[in-house]
Amino acid sequence: MGYYDNIGKTMVKGLMVHDQLTQYFAFLGFYGYSKFHEYQYIEESRRYQKFCLDYTKKYGKLIYMDKIDNPEVIPQTWYNYSTDDVNTQTKIQSIKNGFEAWINWEKDVIDILKVEYSKAFEDDNMYAMNVIMDILVDVMDEWEDAKEKLRNLEVTDYDMTEIINCQRLLVDKYTL
Repeated sequence: MGYYDNIGKTMVKGLMVHDQLTQYFAFLGFYGYSKFHEYQYIEESRRYQKFCLDYTKKYGKLIYMDKIDNPEVIPQTWYNYSTDDVNTQTKIQSIKNGFEAWINWEKDVIDILKVEYSKAFEDDNMYAMNVIMDILVDVMDEWEDAKEKLRNLEVTDYDMTEIINCQRLLVDKYTL
């Protein structure tokens, strides 16, 4: 049942991605985007905990976690600067890069979940297939949402006025 271990590792790495995107957008001064990823981190942390506890209840085992690679969403060079050092053009490019990193991550997770679903199918493990499908549907929804958000930014040509105006709405919506 290595699929549970692989999915558990992927979920932890996903938490790392959202944590880093929270910091990434806060550094750029986009607190709405930051709050959104903080919210995603908390929601996915709950999903991860449920996944692990359900596994333990069902199988009487723990999910094995070995080394998890750092997703390194935040560019290393950023640690040499402060928020005040970032100009508008860099912010615009960084928004695009941040959204693309998020989209690419979610697509990678979809691919991983499909492989693990196939393994569960081969094992004729209907329970695991249902668990994996539930996670897969959530991730696919998030991936579609991320792509739509990026398309909206592209349509407005990353209009900074639009971006700034939506930050307060996002902070209000995603503050717990």
